Amino acid sequence: MRLHALEALLLLALTGPALAQNADRQQPMDIASDAGDLLMSEDGESTLLGNVNITQGSLHVQADKAVVQRRGGDPVSITLTGN
Repeated sequence: MRLHALEALLLLALTGPALAQNADRQQPMDIASDAGDLLMSEDGESTLLGNVNITQGSLHVQADKAVVQRRGGDPVSITLTGN
């Protein structure tokens, strides 16, 4: 199943205050993985593999693989698979 990380984070934010803080959207997004193509450029696509962890404020998601689309240096979409 594919899940867009930003949509997942938004869904988590809308499920109730126990799961997310209102300020989560304004927090920086931290993305880590075991390996990646190291193309985290200003614009374009990067693939991260193995133990992908994405944190933004109080929100946290995990996956086996993430494809990150960036525009102007900011992630605009993240497609997660696995885990």
